[in-house]
Amino acid sequence: MCAGNRRNELKAVKPVKGVGWELGAIGNGSWGGVPLREVLRHCKVDLDSPHLHVEFVGVEDCEEKTKYGSSIPMCKAADPKGDVLLAWEMNGKTLTRDHGYPLRVVVPGYIGARSVKWLKHINILDRESVYFFQSRDYKLFIPSVGWDTVEELWDLAPALAELAVQSAICEPLANQVIPPGTAATVKGYALSNGHRITRVDVSLDDGANWQVAEILHQDSREKKGFESRYWSWSLWQLRVDKFPSPCTVVCRAWDIASNTQPENAKNIWNLRGVMNNAWHRVKVSA
Repeated sequence: MCAGNRRNELKAVKPVKGVGWELGAIGNGSWGGVPLREVLRHCKVDLDSPHLHVEFVGVEDCEEKTKYGSSIPMCKAADPKGDVLLAWEMNGKTLTRDHGYPLRVVVPGYIGARSVKWLKHINILDRESVYFFQSRDYKLFIPSVGWDTVEELWDLAPALAELAVQSAICEPLANQVIPPGTAATVKGYALSNGHRITRVDVSLDDGANWQVAEILHQDSREKKGFESRYWSWSLWQLRVDKFPSPCTVVCRAWDIASNTQPENAKNIWNLRGVMNNAWHRVKVSA
């Protein structure tokens, strides 16, 4: 998932910079390749160092007059349960050019910016990457920080890495007409940074009252148990016999660590419009 997923909801609070994403800056796939850990082991890298970083550099030329580069901590790269992959297949087929052919990184549980496409170099560093999209982008600041005050703060803020718990409503669509009293089903997705999604709540009255949705699809608990390796999204639904249109439908997810979503986008506004995981709201018309 892109860190900018649902950016437009932050943009509605106050202008931000970035692609105007709704709730679709996310994907779910099956990847094939070699574990990054095994490549690092073959190169005799110190896999146990808590201070090293693994940098990925692609062949892509960016607007910032540099290559696209990013990094992750060694503790994620070398973790046998971190599942970081050097991938050449997606859904059983050779990667397409758009998806990073011939080789890309897949870092599950992290923002999409760390899964570098068109991979050319892997470097071992004693610090984070200094490429633009690691050091001067994809960082969080409080709502009062603007572009006129951010420059001195870039080096003080950590680069975004792990995803926050997230959920969104895919059906009904915004302003969709559902006649009052008719049956309809609310559907959506939820995910976290590897923690299992344990519950999705849905409200039909803008958060005043809640119902628990049915989780339809999720990584197998028989295989993953209590390990934090639930990288796939969870799909959910709530069947409503008599829809109370017009209304505002809201969803929020919880994971196994009891993480949940903040109520309002206003309180997590930031100048780059990233990491918006506020309750997702959809207005339904009668």
